[in-house]
Amino acid sequence: MNSQKQIIQAQNKIEMLKCQFAAHFCYNKGELLNYISWTLSIIGAVLVLLPVYDEKYALIIPLIVDFMTIIFRMTAKRNIKLAASLRSYFDDTVLGFHNPKFSTETVNMLWEKISIIESRHSKKCQRSIISTDQSEIPGMKDWYCFHKDCSTNEEAVFECQRQNYWWTEKEYRIRKYIYAVLTLSLYVALTVGFYSYPLKTIICLFGIIVNLYDDIRESKKCDKIMQSIETIINMQDIDKNPTQILALQSYIDSRRELLITEIDLIHRKNAKNWSTLYESIYNSQKK
Repeated sequence: MNSQKQIIQAQNKIEMLKCQFAAHFCYNKGELLNYISWTLSIIGAVLVLLPVYDEKYALIIPLIVDFMTIIFRMTAKRNIKLAASLRSYFDDTVLGFHNPKFSTETVNMLWEKISIIESRHSKKCQRSIISTDQSEIPGMKDWYCFHKDCSTNEEAVFECQRQNYWWTEKEYRIRKYIYAVLTLSLYVALTVGFYSYPLKTIICLFGIIVNLYDDIRESKKCDKIMQSIETIINMQDIDKNPTQILALQSYIDSRRELLITEIDLIHRKNAKNWSTLYESIYNSQKK
């Protein structure tokens, strides 16, 4: 594991900043594709309310919408998987884990993706790699901040992991309220629809059922992972236990692969305030 000084230097190397930009780009793309998938599924659900003039079109159009819903969701998941790999590779390099899963072949594949994204979005990349969370538009520089000197490598790495968890947990809470509203609305729509047009209702609501089921399933996984992360973080002397730190990183990597994205708009709006808040909380705990 790397020391505090090594982490500070490594994270701001141009290669690692580009890696972070590519990860951020893929997460945002996955988030956008997921929104499109949800929009299509909602459109499909609304079609159940339209009067049936032609039985053939009443079923074919919702089927096409369902198909597009699933395609966009699968594409979103692929982007999230790539983003998770890029961010895990960043941590592996910057924090000094040297995980064997990042073989030469895997690393070459990731750098091919990074190069493609950078070449296509060079202006955004250049702006991002010179900006921090304190900038007007949050960027990749100084990804991990230290508010005290960490005396050991384990302590420095754990501080970075704690920051990972703090930011993720901050942005995760809002989703539970969204799922509750969607589930209730879907239940009402199914109840009313089955009474009038059973087959049409199943086809029209299929996309939103798939999206909601998959999101709830992934949310349950996310809850378990977040609980495991919190348990390890709250362990006594965790910053002196290399074995638990490696286990903690494994949970962090698993959390990143789920299609439970951190909403970019919320992050951009709150990044500066949350960064300041984390620092103030941390400083108050030291007193």
